[in-house]
Amino acid sequence: MRGLWRWSLGFQQVARPTPLVRQLANITAILRWVGLVVAGIIGVVAPPRASLAFVLLILAVGAYNASFMLATRRAGDVAIVRIARLGAIFDQVGCLVFLTIFSGLPGGAQSAFYVPILIESVAIDGLNGAITGVAVFVVGMAAIQGVGTLLSLQPFAWTTVLIWSLIMLVVGASLAAVDQISFTVGAGRAATDAVPDAGPGRPGIRLSPREHEVLKLIAEGNSNAMIAERLHLSETTVKTYVENLLTRLSVRNRAEAVAAASRLRIL
Repeated sequence: MRGLWRWSLGFQQVARPTPLVRQLANITAILRWVGLVVAGIIGVVAPPRASLAFVLLILAVGAYNASFMLATRRAGDVAIVRIARLGAIFDQVGCLVFLTIFSGLPGGAQSAFYVPILIESVAIDGLNGAITGVAVFVVGMAAIQGVGTLLSLQPFAWTTVLIWSLIMLVVGASLAAVDQISFTVGAGRAATDAVPDAGPGRPGIRLSPREHEVLKLIAEGNSNAMIAERLHLSETTVKTYVENLLTRLSVRNRAEAVAAASRLRIL
């Protein structure tokens, strides 16, 4: 369907309208600037040992964010999806570098900075974004601890990796569940609103109980005479009901009336 995109890894994925993806891409671009300001404040208050690496990280994030903002303005519906996903991946990698630079915090508390990145991943790509975001975090944390063990000969902090991986798993699963429910309900409402006069309680299709009975008997294949006998009415009265139903449903014959009633969920 035009204007919608879907990326599946074997899981049910809720389609997103591309205007929403474009809006999310613009919002995340603004939030990156906010994140850079916050990271700068953290760097001033608690200067890391690898100060040069920290400065290079700030410059790199600023550079690719400016590039993404420019690309977002020029991108079409298909390209904007790729740009949004690529931006989320860049943010995941950038955040892992940030966690590496500030890895000296006790208990791996710096890992909490990855939560906003996970929120971005789910917002952009739903369930698949949660899976990708959590997987990148787990692999990244294990790599950070592994490299730290090799360079500093410190024991591998497997408890830190395990605890924070479980936390990110719970956060990612919760976000994905909320995202799935929100978009499913929204899609259902949109589909319902798109069907005009979808029931007897809607304006324009207000069938009386007797008209419903006649319509049901028509759907069962009864003739006017049979309907008259079942409802204890005259054939003339039944014929009037049938003609009124054809007019109400904007159809030409009984078969089309049944089809239209089924489509509009009147039966």
